[in-house]
Amino acid sequence: GTKNYSIAGTPISFPTPQGVIDTTISFGRELQGVYGINIDQTLYDGRVISAIRAAKVFKKLTSATYDLQLHTVLKNTKIAFYTVLLSEKLTDVVSNSLERARNHLENTQLLFNSGNVSELDLIRAESSVAEQETQLATVIKNEAISLENLKLVIGYPLTDEFIVSGSFQENFEEILSYDELTQILLENQPAINQAQENYNLLTENVRSYYSEFMPSIVLSGSWQMFQMNDKEYFQYEDFQKNQSLSLNIIFPLFNGLGSIARLNKARANAKKAKYRAEDVQKTQRMELRKIHLTINETIGKINAGNKNLELAERGLEIAHDLYNKGMTRQLDLLDAELNYNQAELGLIQAIYEYHVTTALLSYITGKPIEELYK
Repeated sequence: GTKNYSIAGTPISFPTPQGVIDTTISFGRELQGVYGINIDQTLYDGRVISAIRAAKVFKKLTSATYDLQLHTVLKNTKIAFYTVLLSEKLTDVVSNSLERARNHLENTQLLFNSGNVSELDLIRAESSVAEQETQLATVIKNEAISLENLKLVIGYPLTDEFIVSGSFQENFEEILSYDELTQILLENQPAINQAQENYNLLTENVRSYYSEFMPSIVLSGSWQMFQMNDKEYFQYEDFQKNQSLSLNIIFPLFNGLGSIARLNKARANAKKAKYRAEDVQKTQRMELRKIHLTINETIGKINAGNKNLELAERGLEIAHDLYNKGMTRQLDLLDAELNYNQAELGLIQAIYEYHVTTALLSYITGKPIEELYK
């Protein structure tokens, strides 16, 4: 409803036999009222079509981003878990080495009391025990830190008790060839998929700016009841019906240079995203090559480490027998002990490296490691 307090008038001159009469005629009424329904339906708008396509691409981008985060969490969890197993193994190795050092100290004490070894040998045995005790305190500390880190990675309360069960696997199977892994990587790697979908989204963004130069079609319809008078109230029966239906085609002619600038910027962003997607793919393939070579290398290290540990264990047994019989020096026994510890630690480190690398392989290909064996 509208009330006009001032109605514009148009001056008009009427010629008459008596002369020209000047008067003013008002166009409009003091009161007017309209009620009804207006409907506008867009039949075609390039921006709407582009937005629908962009929404579909954005859904794929969101899914790829989720997959990337999920695989990252899985990778970090596996590495943290294997680090706990490694720290537990190191604790066992140093504990066993300390036990052997204490036994050696007891034997050396007996041999010293009987005059078969010098005081220098006894001091060396005592120093070896002290050194192993220091190393044991260090590995126990590292084990506690690795356990806390695993809690942090999986979101477990740091103050709650947490027990890790499990061990390194004993069988080390060969993985698929590099070419086969590359094909899997290109199809499933989350980072590659994310970069590609980001490029697709920015490509749709370019199309949306193109749509600013395209026409749109709108269907409009209205049904109204209309009345104008100079009274203080309206009569229902005096309302007049007004209906209309129109089809409008809107052509954008010129809206400044803003659309062109936005289009050029969108093109540049899309090209940048394309280069980034290509760079991500090349980087991932190079990383896959590195992981593939590392896994094969660690399998060789494990095989060699098993043999080396077997020989070192045999050498330690012989050195103990010869030392107890007085047929070799204490330094030779300590060297054999050191060689055995290094062989055991080297094997454990190679096994840990194998498991960590397989976790990286699973992450970079986007597939469980069980599906990547030959």
